[in-house]
Amino acid sequence: MAQAAKIISSASGQDIKYVDVDREEWVKGVVASGIPAAYGEVLRKLSKTIADNYGSRPTQDVHTVTGREPIPVLPHLACSTFALHIRKEKQKEHMFSSGAFHCIQFPFPCLASR
Repeated sequence: MAQAAKIISSASGQDIKYVDVDREEWVKGVVASGIPAAYGEVLRKLSKTIADNYGSRPTQDVHTVTGREPIPVLPHLACSTFALHIRKEKQKEHMFSSGAFHCIQFPFPCLASR
């Protein structure tokens, strides 16, 4: 999560940090806000499972549905944030040029279909 925050921070130009919130305090706050206590227990277990890297197991679902291999989260995030930055720069260029707006070719497989 800290790596993801660093990538988003770099792309957005904002200081974004990952803070691992105390799970017990978070569940207490959720229950205090009106969520049923039994569901608070579910959230406690679920968040612990995710924090311990047992949240999901890779499947072939992405490949089955799209015909493409899945992209790991961090490379995808880096690719997407870079593309967002490039698009913002191109929009700025477009605003100051009299020529037609042309999309650039991205050398990233995750952007090939966009």
